[in-house]
Amino acid sequence: MINLKYEVENLSKAFVRKQYIFKNISLNFTNKDVVAITGSNGSGKSTLIKVLLGVLSYNSGTINITKNEQKADFHNIKDDLSLVSPYLNLYEEFTPIEHYKISADLRGIKFDITKLNNDLNLFNLYKHRNSQIRNFSSGMKQRMKFVLALQNSPTLLFLDEPTSNLDNEGIEIVNKVINNHAENKGIVVIATNEEREKSLCNKSYNVSNN
Repeated sequence: MINLKYEVENLSKAFVRKQYIFKNISLNFTNKDVVAITGSNGSGKSTLIKVLLGVLSYNSGTINITKNEQKADFHNIKDDLSLVSPYLNLYEEFTPIEHYKISADLRGIKFDITKLNNDLNLFNLYKHRNSQIRNFSSGMKQRMKFVLALQNSPTLLFLDEPTSNLDNEGIEIVNKVINNHAENKGIVVIATNEEREKSLCNKSYNVSNN
């Protein structure tokens, strides 16, 4: 894991002038932090995640990023980030193995069959490795999103409603992944209102209060 630090001050985002999705958000996190982003529906949790990923711009405020003690920007850290989210689509006509290969090509990283098999086993998908993803249940598709998100061994893992569609077994696997990621000096940022997910976090920021 690289050493990574975010310092965010008075961050605001509006899609329409003066109609803010969120306003004056300040937060910070670094290695080994598990951070909860909470707030009511429509308060901007998912939008904030996209801004912190560098996918969306912001209107005002600052995001200062440090990578290995050096000032960085989103271009410098894009390979160190991953996301699991309900709005991410899978290529459902492919099998997990085919999808993993395509994802490796898109990311410009080596296809690692050993890592794939390990993560498929972790999420109890190994026996389905040659099945089309279109035939997966919603919970299996959610697990597959985690397999893909972990492909690049990210330092910073963004999770938006990570346990949606998961049964108790799947929830326990995700909890284990979150804890292990932090213990291995990674960072996890979770957009959630679930108490069981918030209980895993050492920091919490409520978007609705800003």
